[in-house]
Amino acid sequence: MTLKKKISLAIIPARGGSKRLRRKNIRKIENHPLIAYTINAVKKTKQLDYWLLSSDDDEIINVGKKYGAPIYFKRPKEISGAKVRNSETLIHALNFMENKFKVNIDIIVLLHPTSPIRDPKHIDKAVKLLSNSKLNTLASIKGPYKKRDPILKKKDNYGNIVDLNRLTKKNNDEFYMYNASIYAVKKNYLLKNKKFTSNKEIPLLMNFL
Repeated sequence: MTLKKKISLAIIPARGGSKRLRRKNIRKIENHPLIAYTINAVKKTKQLDYWLLSSDDDEIINVGKKYGAPIYFKRPKEISGAKVRNSETLIHALNFMENKFKVNIDIIVLLHPTSPIRDPKHIDKAVKLLSNSKLNTLASIKGPYKKRDPILKKKDNYGNIVDLNRLTKKNNDEFYMYNASIYAVKKNYLLKNKKFTSNKEIPLLMNFL
């Protein structure tokens, strides 16, 4: 019996109102705007069925068009502010694409342009892994780190900064961290929970980030 292929959609969210680093999505790195690196990676993938750039900003939209990103809408203001969750952006794009193309999308991939070092093969692998899994989400990670690694810090009861491991870890178990490069989620989970991560996820190891 042949399994039905899962239909996938990748979304590159790039709003114009960054507070910490102004206009970060189109700042130049090696003669190209930051967002161009994510666009170019997606263009080389083989597993994605649909993808798009979601932005509320005319300049970012024009840059996206220059580099060949599909742009089907200008994101509404009500889902473009600093307090808007990424899940709202994903759901908006998902609903738009399903209505436009009369298709039932199964897998949604979130690609932040602020993580530009990304191999197209990683995106393809993410789609394959989640499509073939019973789990609902996937996240790219880096690690493993061990107890002796002072990677994470936390305030103790006296207001001092200490290794997070010292407060929480009782053994030498390895741990991992999100690298924020690739997230993938199944549609039903996204719509029901309004989130794209979960307590139990498929790991996609990307240690060069």
